[in-house]
Order: sequence, then structure tokens, then C-alpha cells
Amino acid sequence: MQSTLSRFCALALLTIPSASFADGFYNLYGPGGDKWGEVAFMEVTGNDTVWVWDTEEGDVTFFIHNPRGNQGDWSQGTYYGYYVLDMPDSIAPPCRGRAIADGYGNRSTQWGDAVMDWSSQDGFVLAMSECGTGVPQQLSAAYAWGEEQATDVVPVSAVLDLQSVYIPLSYDDPASTWTDVMYNPAIYLDVTFSDGSTYEAHYNADIPENVIFDDVSGDPYDLISVEYWDVQTGNPSAGQYAAQLSATGNGTGVATLWVSLADAPGVTASVTVEVVSGY
Repeated sequence: MQSTLSRFCALALLTIPSASFADGFYNLYGPGGDKWGEVAFMEVTGNDTVWVWDTEEGDVTFFIHNPRGNQGDWSQGTYYGYYVLDMPDSIAPPCRGRAIADGYGNRSTQWGDAVMDWSSQDGFVLAMSECGTGVPQQLSAAYAWGEEQATDVVPVSAVLDLQSVYIPLSYDDPASTWTDVMYNPAIYLDVTFSDGSTYEAHYNADIPENVIFDDVSGDPYDLISVEYWDVQTGNPSAGQYAAQLSATGNGTGVATLWVSLADAPGVTASVTVEVVSGY
């Protein structure tokens, strides 16, 4: 039976702690060999070494008994301890009735037992037993040699949208009175980044230097055209951004507007628009 811990771990995104603990970063891998983030050696408190796995749901803090841990004495050793979770009970309800004093002298709810079994100074197997019972969940850890301590945040996906996907052939075309038809509809671009954050609706207006619009490839009959506005009104030298889409007046039909990002060439998005005419 899959534990609560394994369910939340599979969705975890790691936030890397301060670079002051650069020598304590280990890549953490699940049973299937997929990377689950990183676990970092933080400090020695009494006879316990403190490790933190920082997920987007909350911290998993390990207190591992090893009085010589601050001397790097780990190779070929097996060390025992426990872990606590700092996250909503709806994700990981605590083990009731097992309140203990943690390594900082605080009263905490012990969520499970932990064992670090080291094969060398570069790697170990981390076994976690939920509430101290059941079959341990085993993860493997490998030292992150030479890895950057701050991961670049880059775009990973984009969504392109329009104020209306129907455009009249001209400003005074009778179709301009139809419902859901708009002359010069606004362009909206949402971007999602590798850290899970999003930039909604106005990325094309606020970060125009990173946006590349293509109103040609998906428009073989030259039906649509991107309208660019000045980033600073009346000051074209400050740059322009793709603000609206319009019909060229060359005819009716369907066309596709594409967009890509300069710093993430593999991220593209498109929207299909129809130029219409008549009563």
C-alpha cells in the first residue's frame, strides 16, 4: 500500500536552501530511479545531524544520530534517527500520541523513524518508516558533485489567447455586430516557469523582448496581422509589444497565430482565429 509520504513525495518540487551548505547537497531518487529533489545537511545539534528535504508542500526534517557527523564521518556506516514534517495535516496527518522533544528542544510530533545506510561518503540509502511502523520507504541519495546551488528559472510552457477568436473582415463589416466578434482583439500570453510560478495574461506586454510572434507561418493567405504598440507611449525607441490582432482585409478564413520565447526555443503556443464577413 502506497504511504502518505510516498504520495506527497512524488509531487514534490525542491526549493534549494542557502549556498552556505553547498557541501551537503545530495540528489534524492525514488524507488523508480526518478529524481525527487535534494536533501541537504544543515547542522549538528547535540548528537544529531540535521538534514532538510524542502518540498513545496513543506519541510521534511531528519534528526540522525551521529556525534561525529560534523567531521564527515559517514562512510560505511548505518545511522538511526527520526523525521518530522512541517506541512498541513490534510497532506500528512501526524502520528497521534508520539510527541517528542526534537533536536532543538521543541516538542514535535514524530512522524516516522529514519535510517541512513551509507555505502561511501558520496551516497546512502534513506529508509523512512511511517509512524515507526510498516515497510520502510527507501530512497537513494548521491552527492551532487559540482552542481549549481541556484537553478535557473526558465519558461516551460505557454498559453496564447485572444480577446476574441473571430475578427471582422474590416472595421465597418456587418460581421462586426455579431456576438463574440471583435475588431482588433487583445493578445494575451500566459507563461509557466520551471519553479511552478506563472506570469498571467500580460507577459507579451511586460516582457516583449523575450516574445517572438509569427503571423505568417500559419497564415498562408495573409488574413491576419499583429498590431504592435509602443511600450512607452510616444517613445518608439523604448521598444514595442504585440498588443492586438487585426484582419488584413485580404479575405475571410481561418489562420493560426504562433508565439515562441527567445530564452526557451522549445516553448511555443498558438491560437486559431477566423476572419468573418457578412450579416
